[in-house]
Amino acid sequence: MPLYSKVFRKLSGKNFTSRTRSKECQPSSYYSINNVHNAMGLSPKIAIIGAGPAGLTLARLLHVSEAQVDLTVYELDASPTSRHDLGGTLDLHTDTGLAALRKCGLWDSFQRYARYEGEKMIIADKNATELVHMRGERKAVFADRPEIDRHQLKEILLESVPEAYVRWGRHLREVTEDGELRFDGREEMEGPFDLIVGADGAWSKVRGRLHGLKPVYSGVSGYEMDILEPQRTCPHTDKLVGRGMYFGSSDCNF
Repeated sequence: MPLYSKVFRKLSGKNFTSRTRSKECQPSSYYSINNVHNAMGLSPKIAIIGAGPAGLTLARLLHVSEAQVDLTVYELDASPTSRHDLGGTLDLHTDTGLAALRKCGLWDSFQRYARYEGEKMIIADKNATELVHMRGERKAVFADRPEIDRHQLKEILLESVPEAYVRWGRHLREVTEDGELRFDGREEMEGPFDLIVGADGAWSKVRGRLHGLKPVYSGVSGYEMDILEPQRTCPHTDKLVGRGMYFGSSDCNF
């Protein structure tokens, strides 16, 4: 989702609630914020809600840019290591995630953890009968989409921004009309901010300020399991899956 689709800002005594791709939310509006504050000799105050890959990438980009900003990242987790499970792997594409990492100056750090293997993809039925087996074709299509574990990407990004940027243990309760933030367990408000960026996932409080819509259950659930040392503990499954992706469907339920 474009950055400017999740923004709530206050500028020059007037309140603006942005809408997705509305005229006020085009990227040029960020320059207008900076220009007004530069003319006043002030740095715009920016709050990023969520210290995940998206929020930290923006923090890093602002840190290495020439923009003079007063930046704070608010994160629900109590500390960088408080949550054991940060999710699975991420595929980073050339014109989005990989381009951002290059712009951040973190390409060499990314290369230490990037996985370019896994060029095979198999789609099979519930009896393991192969319906699709992509070998060389997948290399041509997906070779520019290396994987990285989410926790490794987060570590790279966290190490690249000043420690003082991130405030841990902040559970956002509300974004006010005046661009202030209210957190659970804290009486004092934070802000006001000139720009508030929501990088806080599906239940984003920032997104709620823009349109009030909430996620709904689609009827599809996902379950994640890990097989430790598959070559030793489950050699048959290890051979079946291989180094790429294996999809098994039941009764043509793709």
